[in-house]
Parts: sequence; structure tokens; C-alpha cells
Amino acid sequence: MTSSSIHAAPVAKAHVMMGYLIDKEGFETLIKVDSVEDVIRSLATRPHYRSFLTQEQLVSQPVEMAIKQAFFNVYEKLYHYYIGAYRDFFKALLLRYEVENIKYLIRRVHNLSHFNISPKTLLIPSVYKTISYENLMKAKQLSTLIEALSGTPYRELLKPFIDEEPAKMLFHMEMVLDRYYFNVLRERMGRLNKMDRQLMLKLLGVNIDLLNIQWIYRGIHFFNISPEEIFNFTLSGGLKFDYKALKALCYYSLEAFRGELDKSEYNIVFNTREYLMEREMERYLYYEIDKILKVNAQTIATPVALLFKFEYEIRDVLTILEAIRFKSTEIESYLIRDLRRD
Repeated sequence: MTSSSIHAAPVAKAHVMMGYLIDKEGFETLIKVDSVEDVIRSLATRPHYRSFLTQEQLVSQPVEMAIKQAFFNVYEKLYHYYIGAYRDFFKALLLRYEVENIKYLIRRVHNLSHFNISPKTLLIPSVYKTISYENLMKAKQLSTLIEALSGTPYRELLKPFIDEEPAKMLFHMEMVLDRYYFNVLRERMGRLNKMDRQLMLKLLGVNIDLLNIQWIYRGIHFFNISPEEIFNFTLSGGLKFDYKALKALCYYSLEAFRGELDKSEYNIVFNTREYLMEREMERYLYYEIDKILKVNAQTIATPVALLFKFEYEIRDVLTILEAIRFKSTEIESYLIRDLRRD
């Protein structure tokens, strides 16, 4: 089948659903709102959020979780259009939520936070679940939690680190889980048609470049670890940094590292306050998706772009809610979407 025939229906659906996303004027209105309740009332008028922000929904779960659940609703409307390798790819996109849930549960046990946990505090997609959360949520020790992952790839990934020094153990477990996610995603991309495969590998490559930049910077600046260990935990498959270039970055001083990035197209990452680095990474990816979409509208790029843009929209909405609660006066500077640019 051609790419256009595979994607005709989901692309048409995605175009309609993109029309429901919050535009620049909508965000400019939200950042001026004075109360969380007013933000919720505004969101509840929008199609993507309406059924998740009813009074009944908000009684049973925090507003943040209700808003995040709206993402899965949009996702599932696209997912069901696909079969075969394409459905497997869209499933793999949801693997990240499973990985994040496991990381959260590991941190909870590691920090001895033995409070009762409800499934409603985790983001669990209905169309993708390879683990049983019941025993995981009961675990009070890491060894018990890891054994509860028997029969999944996670047990073998995590078990080698169980006897490490606590701080390193947590770090290594999280890094190996992230690497597993990206490896699975890359493998699923490899099954797509040529054009779709190339588009998705390019987008993945940019994402990996940015994550490696963030990791190397933190490894050099904050963590007392060797260049060898920094390199060992980088992700392969980046777009701009091959094996040799990536390894060289790990051995630079902080000043030299930043100098190299200043010469790259990722220099925007450091062009602002350091604590906004993650926002700059996400903003770069947000607008990179726009570039890909402009010339590949009738491909897998359109439904994937919708998912990325809606997820980033949700993060910005949650940022606005948090800023209102803490009475922040710099809401706009924390948003992924650049309201001065749109």
C-alpha cells in the first residue's frame, strides 16, 4: 500500500482534531486568568477536554490527571485507524507511559514512600499495557517490585542494578529504561514504509540529540562521573551527532562542550536561563515538527504531529495551572509554545 492510502483517513481525522487545539489567542487568554477554576471552565468548553472535566470526573481524580487522560482519548481515535506495523508503531509510542510509570514506582519505593497508590495516580493507556500494576503498587522493596515484573523485559533490565549503591542504582535503572524505550521505538519505525520510516527516524534523531545534549551537560556539570560513564549512557541514533562526535562531547570541559553546541543548530538550548534548558529542548522539537509537517502533510507526520502538539499543549496548560497556584508572574516564559513567535 502507498503512504497516502495508508494515511488518508487518519490524516483527515488528525487535521480536524488539530483545529481543536488551543491557538495563540487562546493561550494569551489563559495566561491572564486569575484562578484554576476559570482555567478549568475555559478548557471544559473545548472538544478535547470537555468529557474529562465534568464535575463527576473531577470528584474522582485530580484535575491534572483528568487533563492528561484527554491525551489518550485523542490517541485512541487515531490508533484504531491503523493495522499491522503501523498499529505496532503507535503502540510503541505509548510504551513511554509504561516506562514512566515504572520509574515513578521505583522512585517511590527507593524513597521509602510507602503510601497507598491508586491506579488513578498513574497514566495507564487502555490500548497498551504489558504489565500488571496490582502487585507493583503493593511493593515495599525494590526486589519485590522487580520480581513483580517477571515475564516482562523490565525484570532483566533492572535486576543487574539491584545491589548497587542507592544513588547510582536509581540513576542506572532510569537510564536503562529510557534506552529500552528508544530501542523499541526505533525497531518499530524500521517496519514502516520507506517515506514514513525516514520521517520518523529523523524526528527520533532530533529528540535523541537533544536528550544526549541534556544528559552530557548534566553529567559534566552536576554529576561526579567519568566521561566513559557519561558516554555509556548516551543514546544511539541521533541525527547530527554520530558515534565519534557524541563521544568527543562527553570528554569536553563544560566550557568546550558549550562552545561546540554554540556552533551547532542546537545552540538555542543554551541561549536562555539554564533552568529553562528542558523547555528550550521541547520548544525546538515543537517547531521542528512544524517544519516536517509543512512538506509531508499526507504522511504519518500529520497524526504524529497531532499527538506531539497535543501533549505539549497539555504540558503548557499544566504549567499555567501551577503558575496560578504559586502566583507566578512569568507564566509565558515557562511555556513550550512561544507566543511571541506564532
